[in-house]
Amino acid sequence: MRIEGNVEIETSNGYIFSAPYVEYSAEKRLIECQGVVTVRGPYEGNKRTLFMRAVGMRIPVTERKMHLDRDVRGEKIFSEGKTLDFRSDSAVLSASSQEAVLKQNVKIDYPPMKMTSQNAIFAYNEKTQDFQYLELQGKVELTDEKRRVVSENLKVDIAKQEFLFSGQPRLYQGADELMGDQIIFMDNGKKVKVEKVKAKGTLE
Repeated sequence: MRIEGNVEIETSNGYIFSAPYVEYSAEKRLIECQGVVTVRGPYEGNKRTLFMRAVGMRIPVTERKMHLDRDVRGEKIFSEGKTLDFRSDSAVLSASSQEAVLKQNVKIDYPPMKMTSQNAIFAYNEKTQDFQYLELQGKVELTDEKRRVVSENLKVDIAKQEFLFSGQPRLYQGADELMGDQIIFMDNGKKVKVEKVKAKGTLE
């Protein structure tokens, strides 16, 4: 079955997919579109704050997941007035919670910081459904005007303005290098805390 002409699909948890057409296979129990798809995330309070665009969409009706296949781009708007822009190769959205997972070649712009990783998760509170934190996983790198940090994991709490690096984190500033079990940026990076610090050079 094929439906054409500005098709909209709303999931039970509030995601809205807009597509030029959708096809449904009863045999595969699959809704899909190979064209350009836009996504509006569920309401947080009285407004939507997550917007995405991708090429290709698959919604298996027997699963609780929605797949964006290629060239994912979007933005997340926060109540603090800041906007986070992102892109990735693909994405998976949860049909039960509001969780959104960016997959492969993730690039995030959160001025003055830029972040890259293999995957990234937009995590939400299960009870309130409000955004809780952003988690980057695998080959994480964060850069700003003066510094570069690499690690395996990074948890970003936007409300607290806290960035927690774990998994062999290293902070580079000029010729200096600082290592520890965890590196924490507080106050949006204005303060730095290092647990079990090991340093090279004269980092200030």
